[in-house]
Amino acid sequence: MLALLSVVLLAGAAAAAAPQGTAAEAGLPAIPSLDQPQQELEVSAYPLSQLPGCNYTGGDNFELPVGLLEGDCAVVMDAVAPGDPQVFTFSVPPGGASSLVLGLAVQGGTASMSLWLPGMSVADPPAAVQNELFSSPASSEGWISVPPSQLEAAPSPGKFLLSVTAFSGSPRVTLTVTTPGKDLQLVEREVALLRGVTEACCTGAETAEDSPFCAVIAPQSLSNNHPWVVDPCHLAPSSCNAEGRLVRLALPVMGLACKEFPAQLGALTALRRLDLTGNNLEGVDMADVAKVVSGLPDLQELALGSTRLSGSLSCELPPSLKVLDLAYNRLQGSLPGCLLSQLGELYVPGNALSGRLPAPAATSALTTLYANGQRGGGLSGSIPVSIGSLRRLQFLNLANNKLSGALPGLPASMKLLNISGNSVTGRLGSLPSGLWQLDVADNDLAGPLPGLAGLGGLETLVLNNNPRLGGSLPALPARLQHLEAVGCGLAGSLPSLSRGMTRLDVSDNALGGSLAGLDATHMEVLRASNNSFSGVLPASAGTSPRLFLLDLARNKLGGSLPAAWSGPRLQMVMLQDNELTGTIPAALASLPLLGVLRLGGNKLTGSLSAFAAALNDPAAVAAAKAQAPAGSSSSSTKPGLSRLFDLNVTSNQLTGPVPDQLAYLGVFNPNITILVPGSDGAAAIAPRVVDLSGNALAGDWPRWLLKAVPGTVGTCGCSVAVDLGGPHMRLPCPPEGASIAVTDFMWQAAAEQRFACWAQGGAGTAAAAAAGGKAAAGHQAQLLDYLVSPSNNNGNAAEGEGMALGDGGGQIADNQAAAAKRKGVIAGAVVGVVVGGAALAALAYFVVYRRLLQPAKATAFRKFEDDAAAAAAAGPAASGAIDMQGLPSGATAAASGPAVSAAEAAARPL
Repeated sequence: MLALLSVVLLAGAAAAAAPQGTAAEAGLPAIPSLDQPQQELEVSAYPLSQLPGCNYTGGDNFELPVGLLEGDCAVVMDAVAPGDPQVFTFSVPPGGASSLVLGLAVQGGTASMSLWLPGMSVADPPAAVQNELFSSPASSEGWISVPPSQLEAAPSPGKFLLSVTAFSGSPRVTLTVTTPGKDLQLVEREVALLRGVTEACCTGAETAEDSPFCAVIAPQSLSNNHPWVVDPCHLAPSSCNAEGRLVRLALPVMGLACKEFPAQLGALTALRRLDLTGNNLEGVDMADVAKVVSGLPDLQELALGSTRLSGSLSCELPPSLKVLDLAYNRLQGSLPGCLLSQLGELYVPGNALSGRLPAPAATSALTTLYANGQRGGGLSGSIPVSIGSLRRLQFLNLANNKLSGALPGLPASMKLLNISGNSVTGRLGSLPSGLWQLDVADNDLAGPLPGLAGLGGLETLVLNNNPRLGGSLPALPARLQHLEAVGCGLAGSLPSLSRGMTRLDVSDNALGGSLAGLDATHMEVLRASNNSFSGVLPASAGTSPRLFLLDLARNKLGGSLPAAWSGPRLQMVMLQDNELTGTIPAALASLPLLGVLRLGGNKLTGSLSAFAAALNDPAAVAAAKAQAPAGSSSSSTKPGLSRLFDLNVTSNQLTGPVPDQLAYLGVFNPNITILVPGSDGAAAIAPRVVDLSGNALAGDWPRWLLKAVPGTVGTCGCSVAVDLGGPHMRLPCPPEGASIAVTDFMWQAAAEQRFACWAQGGAGTAAAAAAGGKAAAGHQAQLLDYLVSPSNNNGNAAEGEGMALGDGGGQIADNQAAAAKRKGVIAGAVVGVVVGGAALAALAYFVVYRRLLQPAKATAFRKFEDDAAAAAAAGPAASGAIDMQGLPSGATAAASGPAVSAAEAAARPL
């Protein structure tokens, strides 16, 4: 319980290794990377107790004294370079007579800290990584709390090692250390006030899971004679001053449900920060909040985001207030201009504000304004010209409103600008040299683009859907990591890209040239579809250790596919509608996370046999599982390898049979649920696709499909589409006069799939001869005409020799060895998929089967509405449900035909 009360992350949280960058420009010398021996690291670490802002003489052990409170030890680092860890060493007095709280405030980038306890090796995962208290691209706060019991158990004397690493931007980082002693406890008067808050916001029936504060913290920390270690002054990130009065009360996401804003909070007159983010204030009006907090003379930060707060914004707030966070509530009305002049940081995204964006006073100290994503009308009018005169403004996010007019000049201090999803017109003028992130997508901007090479700190540039930009892409900044320029009317070739580029999307333009020299080693997303690129594929695309999405569809790429594919995170490969030749490499089937493979509309030849054989090759299985990233969702209750649920090789020149081993595709695994973002943002069940049409495949018709398809849809509640049609496909129907006996459920599935087969002779031949033409060898027919079931008898006798296929209760045979002995059936023992699925626009007959459909009771053909949302509503996902990995949470799916295509979704940053 102590771990819960102190909100500490200890023992087992591993920090992600950051790439080593240049030396930090923070007034401190460079620090070695953390993979060096601990002795060397300790020698080069900074003694925290001897740095400006935390200057305490601690002797050889660099010991910090007990009793450090907020503001006593604060080290400020300006412009910390990404990937260049700053490492500090310190010790605390032995005996467990205090708590230890480390705080990290970050502005203008992202950073995190990790802590190693005395006696630990830096080769081990850190004992603790920071817990986020507040996070946005503009600023974030994190903290680590080490309880007294952990301090008492640490070797004494011993040194702590603390690493602070920036990951993006060049942020200003402030590191604080407090060591409140056991004598510091909350004064009785404020204990009583917190009890009043508990009575106002707790019912007494809460559980620890639903309401940690009501069920656990309050009963222990506010009881008489409670241990000092659970006193509110020791429950980070809350903190007290030397008199035992709260200066910071932070209760984010603690399960409070307040019908009225607690008046007791207005009597905590020493408060400088109040944070109730993520609790329930439904029914509380902003005017009630203002009335309570107006009595707090020192209040500097008020955070009430995501609390269902209603009403309108008001300037009746404490004059001391500098930071106001009211994000994602139910606020309406206009945005008062007085707030832009009074505050330093204002966060009001995700509300229902409307009216014109006010012009801030030239003397405003505003550094941050987030007013993006207003519901309903949104903010309108033009962006005030006076924005350009705000010398301190660094972060401005006005995305997804109804702003219009030209973009005014920007202040030199600007680091982040997001005006996406508006109707801003005109050209982009000269941009501030210190810009870090720029998103102007979905406007009506005109070109040409300004020079970008001089923006040395620019890491993110999003230009999507400004078709009048036109022209070519100018030279890009050396640190650019994220470039999106979809649908911008761009021409010419790609300029040189930084080796650190992680996301590139230039789809839907008129770009050309070769991509052969493009370095995808560090990329996570590479999309350049619907352009005119030629030449061969980038050599590193199939071997990049980070790439999860490769989309170069609808270009003029030629040559053969690389034989070697080893990308351990590659989830989607979309290369359709190019001019690729050669065979399909078997290595593609062995990629551990591959879920979508689209190679249709090329000039590929050869058979599918080698590719299919690799789906369950024991050596390939072992190698792929070894490649799979740690923690990936790749488990299954059955053996197998493939995670492919969308395989499209239509309209090539493939020959040979339809291999039985295709039954090992992830398409036919009924034991997992594949979830993708739906068109409304909610999770939807992904359709599963196998499209082999438009080739020249021959040999036996793959009868295992008659069981694999219904066995999948009848269990997973998903849709499956298989297309074997095409004028050159030669998969023979049963002999004339013979039929295959199936169950009703199989007959229904075959009717939905419209399975095609090749009929020798028959009506097609007679018709051709009657027309005076050369007699055809056969014609395409519907396999359904050759199937009989108890309720659907076409008048044909069933084919003999035991060819009737049992239903198996909607399951492909569980026992692989036994299934292999059954004629015409291959066990669908496969591993599930974790990435988004996509439908084929050419296949307009996807069907969602309810799980309530009982195969044994099916009496007639039934077509269900093609609606992924209905499938999701049919019941909770199976215990094996797997969500998408890798795609940003902001992704939205586009519809392709009747089903949602998550692979076509493109997420924007910021």
